[in-house]
Amino acid sequence: MKKLVCVFAANLVLTTAALAQEPDTSGGMAAEPNTPTGTVEEPAPSPESTAEPEEEEKEEKKRKLYSKRIRGLLWIEGTVGPSRLEPTRIRALDLEGIELPDASFSGPEYGVAAGVQLGPLVLGLRYKTARYDGFDFDTLSLDIGFLFRFVPYVQPYAHILLNYNFTRGGFDLLGFTDLEADGGGGTVGAGVRIPVIKWISVGLGFDYTITGLAVRGTEANTGVRVSGGTAGNQFAGVFALTFHLL
Repeated sequence: MKKLVCVFAANLVLTTAALAQEPDTSGGMAAEPNTPTGTVEEPAPSPESTAEPEEEEKEEKKRKLYSKRIRGLLWIEGTVGPSRLEPTRIRALDLEGIELPDASFSGPEYGVAAGVQLGPLVLGLRYKTARYDGFDFDTLSLDIGFLFRFVPYVQPYAHILLNYNFTRGGFDLLGFTDLEADGGGGTVGAGVRIPVIKWISVGLGFDYTITGLAVRGTEANTGVRVSGGTAGNQFAGVFALTFHLL
């Protein structure tokens, strides 16, 4: 009986030792739950985050296109507006001892101009023609102006014009036919210019002109050529569309 107990104890000890010497196939680490491999995906941007860069891009394009100040080195301009000529307002017209009465004419005036803009200083050449009843009153001018560009959005201006005036088509006064007139004068004007986009602006203004004219004509009864001098003024409203280049 003792032998049987000893044999059973010996077998138990050998089995336990054998189990203790078996390698740990788990690598000595507890098994971890299966996890997906690869890079972690970033969350998709929300509609708000994608819309913000698009809005900023649109605003930047607007800033590049629109301007609150008039810029450009060269400018080309077209003008239109009502005008009134009073050629004898300051000095009556006397043709060979006959003093002609005061006269006034009203009609539309059209013009074109071009020049350079050197900062606030504006220099240019201007041509205008006023369409009155029976004749045209034309003006060639040297335009010297100043633009107050430190005022944003609506920029005031002032200018002085040195003029050469002449008539086309003639006009009849008190029995004299085929009257012609030419001479010089000066204009002062003021208004505002509004930049629309970088290369276009619009303007509204008012011009006052003093004219001195040498008048020549033919007396209807005798056919004798006569001449005389007169001085008057002209009023004009101006709407301008200007293109600014370079």
